[in-house]
Amino acid sequence: MALLQSSELTTASTFLNESSQITDQIGNAFVLNLYARIREIEALARTMAALAETLPVDRHLVRQVMPPLLNFQNDRAIAGGGVWFEPFAFDPNRERQGFFWGRNAAGHLQFFDDYNQSEAGYHQEAWYVVGKCASPGQCLWSKAYMDPHSCELMITCTAPAYRQGSFLGVVTVDLKLEGLQNTVNLWQKKTGGYIVVLDYGNQFIAFPKPEWVKKTQTHASGKLTESFMTLQELVEKKPLFSPLLKAVQLAEEQTFRRLQNLPASSVETVPNLSAETEEISLEDEQRLVAILADPWGRGDRTDYLRQKFELEQDELLQEMAIASLFHVPEVYWKVFIVKPRSEITAATHSLIHADKMATLGQMVAGVAHEVNNPLNFVVGNLSHVSSETEDLLRILQLYQAHYPEPPEGIQQAIASADLAFIAEDLPKLIRSMKMGADRALEITQLLRNFSRLDDANRRTANLIQELENTLIILSHRLKSKRDRPAIQIVKNYQPIPDINCYPGLLNQVFMNLLVNAIDALEDITKSKQNHQTEDFCPTIWIRTKLIDETNVQIEISDNGPGISPERQSRLFEPFFTTKPRGKGTGLGLAICRQIVEQRHGGTLTCRSSPQSGTTFIVQLPLVMISESSCA
Repeated sequence: MALLQSSELTTASTFLNESSQITDQIGNAFVLNLYARIREIEALARTMAALAETLPVDRHLVRQVMPPLLNFQNDRAIAGGGVWFEPFAFDPNRERQGFFWGRNAAGHLQFFDDYNQSEAGYHQEAWYVVGKCASPGQCLWSKAYMDPHSCELMITCTAPAYRQGSFLGVVTVDLKLEGLQNTVNLWQKKTGGYIVVLDYGNQFIAFPKPEWVKKTQTHASGKLTESFMTLQELVEKKPLFSPLLKAVQLAEEQTFRRLQNLPASSVETVPNLSAETEEISLEDEQRLVAILADPWGRGDRTDYLRQKFELEQDELLQEMAIASLFHVPEVYWKVFIVKPRSEITAATHSLIHADKMATLGQMVAGVAHEVNNPLNFVVGNLSHVSSETEDLLRILQLYQAHYPEPPEGIQQAIASADLAFIAEDLPKLIRSMKMGADRALEITQLLRNFSRLDDANRRTANLIQELENTLIILSHRLKSKRDRPAIQIVKNYQPIPDINCYPGLLNQVFMNLLVNAIDALEDITKSKQNHQTEDFCPTIWIRTKLIDETNVQIEISDNGPGISPERQSRLFEPFFTTKPRGKGTGLGLAICRQIVEQRHGGTLTCRSSPQSGTTFIVQLPLVMISESSCA
């Protein structure tokens, strides 16, 4: 594992510093989003604690007032919660008095009295023991666990309650992990890799393959229950995850070093937690002491990246990857974002490619503009030359009509210059020059459109016109050559409405797909096996159609050699290419898919079989959704 601590990021390789900036931004944004949810639940727990501190000692009042508050606008991710009093603090004649509510099958909060009736009680529960050590207003989170009532995986937020300076008890809010996993899944789509969330004890809260990190246990009641493994337990089964464990261990060492530098008063009041309950191990006790003292401080910042390192082989991605470890403030959770190195590299090359295309676009647009000005001058003057030439020829004809027998010197000059041919050919030459100049003007205009500088802005565009523009730019490659006949273009343009898009980026897609088709057709005409069919006609078909009320489709097909199923499965992988070394980078189709799917919310697929040609299918929405939703 090549480990890069945050203090060493400035000396890290340029590749890691530059290519994963977007991942770092996504990671920090995800932590902020997660932290916002954590603080929301903590605010609820503190509010309930404040209410418990001020309510009169009345069981019926507590049971009446607390549930509407705990319901939290019917937030179904909140599985339940309760108020748990110290022995004899609520009723001098009653040692245990807890008020707990959990959601029933209908989703309504239901009161349960189990904890008050059980032999063990709740005072030795880890969440209660830790809550006794918290400062007023401080919230602590449990490790992930299986709830015995609902048999759902969840996590508990605990807040202490005090009355007149004396510890009164704790308030808890239980949060379903299913809701957190859904949030992780949404953010995971933006990373191009996967996200892992661990609690303070390095037990999994979220993992892309939950079945990998779940284990079955027998509850005291005899029921089989599930819980999440720790990262250490997963590494024992799947050693390729060991770099993540080493990163976590290093992060904890850094936390403990910071803890030692705090004033002694920050930690000396914490009791021996492992002696209070069997549920807290010596390792967890050390971690909880750190959380209570909070050596990293509150989360009012925007950079939570702690480490970044390379993985030679990732277990899930089955390729080289880059992992980033983020710290979630106050709760001391850990968040890993693991992204395939190939995708990061492709993204980097995509940015470089986009920058080159932007520079090239500016240059081409500038050249086209410079050429356009003199061409306009030529075209404008050719119309005058044509008119004035016609006037001169008409005058010459009048001279010939009135003076049919000019002097001998003039007759010799007329014969030498072949005046009759000039009178017939000159208008043709001028018309030909005007046609050529008009064509040159059209091409410069197409170049300006194709290399337009408004790629950064979405606008409506006519895709059929964009395809036509691209074909004109590629017209030189479609002409016949010494080793192959001309490539035929068959157009089947069904009417489609203009779409909201980035026209310049889609031009790149059309250009790339057409160039790939041309390359394939050139390869097949050069191969010996196809010379046995002399009447082979290399052809590209372009079809457009409206799929439904919201989507359009563009198909680009060729009758080239086709692609084997093995190669098709890797076709859109960055750097995978079927072309000879030096002819292709293998990034073209990867960038095309990124443009179509991530920038436009569409799809790019391939349909092919050996010796049967290839079809690329681009589907695009008429109205783009936001890019964040596409990512």
